[in-house]
Amino acid sequence: MLKKLVTYYTCSFFKIKYVLGIVAIFVLNSMLVCTSYADLIPNGYTNQIVFMFYMPLNIQFDILRWLLIFIPVLLLLGSCIVRELTNHPTYLIQRMKSYRHCFHSIFIAIGISLIGYVGIGYMVTAIFVYFINNNIEGHNEIPLSLFHNSDGWQVLLSHFILFILTGLLLLIIHTIFLFIINNAVFAMFLVIISMISSVAVGYLFPPILKFLPLTYFLLGLRELQGISFAWFNTIIALCIVLSYSVLYGLFIKLREKIVG
Repeated sequence: MLKKLVTYYTCSFFKIKYVLGIVAIFVLNSMLVCTSYADLIPNGYTNQIVFMFYMPLNIQFDILRWLLIFIPVLLLLGSCIVRELTNHPTYLIQRMKSYRHCFHSIFIAIGISLIGYVGIGYMVTAIFVYFINNNIEGHNEIPLSLFHNSDGWQVLLSHFILFILTGLLLLIIHTIFLFIINNAVFAMFLVIISMISSVAVGYLFPPILKFLPLTYFLLGLRELQGISFAWFNTIIALCIVLSYSVLYGLFIKLREKIVG
């Protein structure tokens, strides 16, 4: 039954119109990079894909680009969480006879959907780079050490995983805020403030970047400290486990108010 519930939620979260929106966002991001940073694009196909997500090169512009990539995904999946927790759970809970199974199945489906949407986004970016490759003049002598000293495929995979983990952490944080203040719009506003504040603090005080998991996606800030992807994945995974535990505790405490 749990498997069927996860399948139900995943199908509910994964819609063609949402996919088209994700495609448009990632194409727009790639176009912005090609028009704004054409003189910095490195040589090599995988390096060029990674470069489409390399931030921040210009702190003001790239903060907006960072939000452009993340916020639509968070709004999409965050609205799915709100809908399923508040509008549709009674019948399913009666069949499952378990709040716990329904709650966990929602977030398993969210994780699967997040992997799917982000995977589509990276695939679209790779296709975009492939088709405009002849128009991209790669540069060997760019002042970004990541593209000189790293295996492009390894960096690409690590960055993809970071996107998934960061997105999942932000969705959990959004839902915690939602449970506390009972306002989805204001909860998303707090998430955005948290993201911007983390970047601002990390940019001003680089030594503490390793303790700011919301900045881990930003490869430019990573290079300020030379922090490994293994550190990133470990810390952000711990944050996900801790925040999810808090979220589940809030759900159990507030479930009658949440689901009626």
